[in-house]
Amino acid sequence: MEVAAKIADALDVSLDYLVGASSFVVKDKKMLHRLELLEKIDNDDRETILKVVDNYLTSAQLQSTTKKLKQKV
Repeated sequence: MEVAAKIADALDVSLDYLVGASSFVVKDKKMLHRLELLEKIDNDDRETILKVVDNYLTSAQLQSTTKKLKQKV
């Protein structure tokens, strides 16, 4: 297990990804840590946090799209 952890660290991937238990790679270790913490909190709190994050992401996508459309005009 220790060798696998070192390999995953060297490749900058998670152990889950290395063994095929995950289909995506989270390279930002701070983000991975946040996701791990999010899994440990109460479901109601997690849902509230995810709704806030979803709203910010939707707003950012809308702003990005609006900016791209203005550049084309």
